[in-house]
Amino acid sequence: MELILMVGIAGSGKTTIAKRWFPKHVKISLDGMPKSNRKTEHDLIKQHLDDGDNVIVDDTNLTKTIRSAHIELAKKYRARITAIFLDLPMWKIQEQNSKREKQVPESALFKMRKQLETPMEIEGIDFIQTIK
Repeated sequence: MELILMVGIAGSGKTTIAKRWFPKHVKISLDGMPKSNRKTEHDLIKQHLDDGDNVIVDDTNLTKTIRSAHIELAKKYRARITAIFLDLPMWKIQEQNSKREKQVPESALFKMRKQLETPMEIEGIDFIQTIK
């Protein structure tokens, strides 16, 4: 069983990679859920881990604090924890964002960039794949 955390600011390509690389994983994303929140996300992850599913959390997961709740839950299930970290330059993210159907304001992109904390194995992550 595996839990994959996509990590990166909006427009970095998390959803594209999640779909292409992990088509058989259960994808959990707050984007598609009306009135969704972190508790909703956490409950869905738990439900699918209960079922023995491989899960991919397609969210920004910008900070250690946000990731820690998912990691703690996955450890209870003895799931392998992987982070896919999209560490792209801002010009590339801005370029990709400009091609999105639902563009994110540039001010929000820069705010996310300031909040972004690089994922580290010390958080309890088994493997980190960084994409530049």
